[in-house]
Order: sequence, then C-alpha cells, then structure tokens
Amino acid sequence: MRWFQFFLVCVLCICAQGQMTPEKWRADLDALAEGLLEKHPNFYTKHTVEQFEDALADLDEKLDTLEDQQIVMEFSRLVAMGADSHTGIGFSDFAGKMRQLPIELVALDDGVFIHSASKQHKELIGQEILSINSVPIDEVIERVGKLFAYENHWKLINAGASFTRLVPSLA
Repeated sequence: MRWFQFFLVCVLCICAQGQMTPEKWRADLDALAEGLLEKHPNFYTKHTVEQFEDALADLDEKLDTLEDQQIVMEFSRLVAMGADSHTGIGFSDFAGKMRQLPIELVALDDGVFIHSASKQHKELIGQEILSINSVPIDEVIERVGKLFAYENHWKLINAGASFTRLVPSLA
C-alpha cells in the first residue's frame, strides 16, 4: 500500500508543476480509480461499488468547471471512500497555493479553538470557533472529514480541525 501512496504523491506533485487540462485530469482520475481497486485489498468496506462509480462519474462531469485545487480535494474524497487511514492523497503542493484562513485550530474536549494565528490576527488566539461561514464547527469538521479516512472520532476531529483552514474544503 505504501507504494501506491507514494505513486499518488508523485502524480500530484508533477501535476502541481504543469498546466493541467480536463483531459489530463480525466486520465489521472482513471489511473486513480484503477490503482485503488487493483492495489487496495478491500476498498468497499464503507461504500458500495455503485456509490464509488457514481462519485467517479460525478467528478468526471465536473472536471471542466473545477479549479485544480478543488479537483485534488475531490480526488482525496474518492480515496477516503476506501476508509483506510493509511491511504490518502498528499496534496501539500496544492494546499500551499490555496486560500487559507489566517488561523490554525485545535480540537479539545470542550470545543475547537484558535491556537495559532498570523500577526495581524494574534488577538484571536484562544478564541473558540463556533462556526465558519455560518456553518456550525461540528458540521464543518464532518464535511472536511470526507476528504480523508479516519479510524476513530478523535482522528476526525483533530485532522478535520487542521483541514478547515483550507478554504475550498468548506464548499
């Protein structure tokens, strides 16, 4: 499985450096689907074959209208359908180019809080986040949780809190 993770990271890094077209993304989408099903021992533990194929078809239809960063997020969502926390998309090259909230969050027993912020937003450190764009923080984290596989609730909460600063993930 580690070979496949490395493959995905390499493909996405190469894509980040070149101009992608919908046709190139479709080729990558086909390779991703084929690779997941060939290399993953039991990809359909949380979703059916039909659900995965529907998700592939939906993304294929939207490729002409999405930005590269959104496509990478959608690829991550597809990989997460396998519910294997050891398989994921390394999209740090794309994340670095995304609009990001100027804060970093941490999930604690009593809520989600700002633990780090840019200089101009330092006064926010320690503040609890109740919602983002009028979406309750629990729902934001649940939505973001569809971008990666997790084995327990705390992994969802902690990884979800860190992913929430990527603006495209809130859509």
